This record gives sequence, C-alpha cells and structure tokens, in this order.
Amino acid sequence: MNCPNCKESMCEGYSSANSSLSWIQEDKFESFIFKDEDLAKSGWKNIIPWKGEYFKSSNCVTCQIVIIDYSKKFDRKSIDNAK
Repeated sequence: MNCPNCKESMCEGYSSANSSLSWIQEDKFESFIFKDEDLAKSGWKNIIPWKGEYFKSSNCVTCQIVIIDYSKKFDRKSIDNAK
C-alpha cells in the first residue's frame, strides 16, 4: 500500500488492540461529554484482562501515518501460523 500523503510504499504489519481500538468523530469533541466508538468491538474485554487482538495495518514512518484495516481480527497464533 502507498501512503496517501507522500505516495511512498508503506510498511505492512499489525496494530495491536490490548483493550479497544478507539475512534472519536471530530464533531463529538464539541460536546462536554462524549463516548468513543470501539472499532474492535471488544466489549467486556475493555474491563477484563485478555490476550489482545491484532489488525492488519500499513505504516508510513516518514509521515507518521498508520492505516488500520479493522474488518478482520487476528490473534498471535493465527499470525504465527500464516508465516
């Protein structure tokens, strides 16, 4: 994948979600109280300790941009088996 900013090739890997993968819509910051969206759908895993999940991601070290595909979750075992 190429970086949307500099167009150079991005480094492929995984992003870790040890609790949740959080995202907050920009206009929600206008409110005094808001709730983030848990993209990882981790539910109770936010509270109870667990092993973590991983999502395919692309990283541009130069521009400091990470693109995360959170459509599929991986655990450490499935990543090790894919090698």
